[in-house]
Amino acid sequence: MVKVTTSDGESIEVNKSILDKSILLHGIIDENPDDEIPLPSITGAVFKECIKYCEYIKDHDPPQIEKPIRSTDMKEIVEDEWYVNFVAAMDKDLTIEVLLASKYLDIPGLLNLTCAKLATQMKD
Repeated sequence: MVKVTTSDGESIEVNKSILDKSILLHGIIDENPDDEIPLPSITGAVFKECIKYCEYIKDHDPPQIEKPIRSTDMKEIVEDEWYVNFVAAMDKDLTIEVLLASKYLDIPGLLNLTCAKLATQMKD
C-alpha cells in the first residue's frame, strides 16, 4: 500500500498496482517506493474518482473513444456501461476537476473519457 496525501490534507492508502495505472505515480513510486506521495493540486474527492477508474481498468480495457465525438449520448460513444455510469454520476464541475487530475496524473483513458463527457454536454 502507498500513502497519498491530497491538497485538502486527506491521507489515502492505495494499492501500488492501482496507482501504477497513473504514469506519473508509477514513476514516483519507482524512484521512491517508501515515500508518501503529496498531491498538492488534487482534492481527496477528486482523487477517489481517479482511483475508482484505475481500480476498474486494472481488470478491464480502458474505453475506446472514437473521435470526433458524433453523439450527445455517452452510450453511443462508449460500449462498456460501467464507463457511461461512472461519468454520468459526475456533475460538470467534478468532471472538469477529474479531467484536470487525469491530465496531471497522466491517466490517458480517464482523460479521454472525461473529455468525451464534456464534449457531449457542449453539443446539447
